[in-house]
Amino acid sequence: MKLKKELNKDNKIIVYLAASLIVILLLVFTISLAFFSNNNTTSGTITVGEIDFSVYENNEQIGYVIPGQTAQKTITVINSRNSQGTNTKNLGTFLFKFNLEVYVDNEYDENLSKLVYPNIDLYNFTQDGEEYYYNGCLNKAESVNLCSNITFSEGIDDYYQNRNINIVFVIDAVQAENSAYKELWPDAPQSWVEIINNEI
Repeated sequence: MKLKKELNKDNKIIVYLAASLIVILLLVFTISLAFFSNNNTTSGTITVGEIDFSVYENNEQIGYVIPGQTAQKTITVINSRNSQGTNTKNLGTFLFKFNLEVYVDNEYDENLSKLVYPNIDLYNFTQDGEEYYYNGCLNKAESVNLCSNITFSEGIDDYYQNRNINIVFVIDAVQAENSAYKELWPDAPQSWVEIINNEI
């Protein structure tokens, strides 16, 4: 009986030794695998473009005007950060629309806004109410005139005599790529959408 117990004890020791050996071998194998593993990464620079533009006008001053008069005034949009078209780094192609707002003594005047008419080339623009959509894409350094003169309606009355009148062209631009206008201008006129879909 004693002998059997001793043999069992020896067997247990052998089993423990064998299990320990297997664990050690697994650890060595795992560590060896770690030595043979590898990874690598690479990186690059992506330059994100932007939408920016300049608006400028000719130097002709609109002096005292009377109802029914047309004043020479050219307003131009250029896809550049300056009016010379030389600062275009990272600029993207864009679509744009604009509308006219008129302020009297720094207060918006909806009535007068309807009585001041910019002479707009409707070959280049699609009119939708008071908004004008440019019928194309404006690429880097390209420019387009919004108007060449402004007519003051005969309906302008004495209320506006000797008042300071500011005419503001409000321009809204969006990238031409990926049809961004569909999300930002969902109510754009269908005739303009058809023109633009052929452009981009």
